[in-house]
Amino acid sequence: MLQLIFFCFLLPASEQTFSEVNNIDAELYENVTFIWKFPFKLEPNTTIFITPVNRESSSDVINLRGGVPEVFHPYEGRVQLLTQRFPDGVVALKMNSVRIPDAGIYQCVIKMPTQSPYRLLNIKLRAPWRDIKKSISVSGEERVLFCEAEGYPLAAVTWTDEHGHNLTVANPTTSRTSEQLWHIVSQLNVNISSSSSSSNYTCTFTDDRGASQSASFVFTDRKQSRHHYVLQPVLILALILALVMLVMMKKRLEMHDLWP
Repeated sequence: MLQLIFFCFLLPASEQTFSEVNNIDAELYENVTFIWKFPFKLEPNTTIFITPVNRESSSDVINLRGGVPEVFHPYEGRVQLLTQRFPDGVVALKMNSVRIPDAGIYQCVIKMPTQSPYRLLNIKLRAPWRDIKKSISVSGEERVLFCEAEGYPLAAVTWTDEHGHNLTVANPTTSRTSEQLWHIVSQLNVNISSSSSSSNYTCTFTDDRGASQSASFVFTDRKQSRHHYVLQPVLILALILALVMLVMMKKRLEMHDLWP
């Protein structure tokens, strides 16, 4: 599994006790390691607090007091504070299998006698909209095309025809899964016998970064179906004309028999 390592740097405590937020992108279920680099040596008994900021739960992630780590719910079994590089001023937090609720801002605080310098880190989690499921509901020449997928964060869904023209559709149905992913279902109603219908329709899911995934519906029988509806009245008219001509020819033959 891919592991990401992120670095955060702090100036000496005498110069800075706060730093702007760094934004980090991570993918769902990756293992990530956050590294805070201090310009001074850390002792094994250094007091460290790593805490989420602006969350519904005020619980810390992990604390280190007197060299003893304490992990809090719901991070048990998923986080580990790495102390091997304390002599180099490095604090590392390893978090396994990151989840949607893990997204947000974290602060790492070093408790010192006179100051408590800290750094903020904003984790943005993503679950790509990769697996688009297609389905079709058929009623005569009316077809309802469905595209559904799961991902995070919320994506926009667009439909286009074979010429790349955007089509107007109703707002998609959205819901949240047990893993807090977004589940989207979008539909397009088409009549393949219409002269303005297309033989190719594509749904596209686009996230806030512009990354997109698409799925297409191709109807190879559209032209045949359209020609069927065009030719049907022509054939009926031709049949009527043929019957009229047969009747007229029969009458002429009857008149010829009466007047030799």
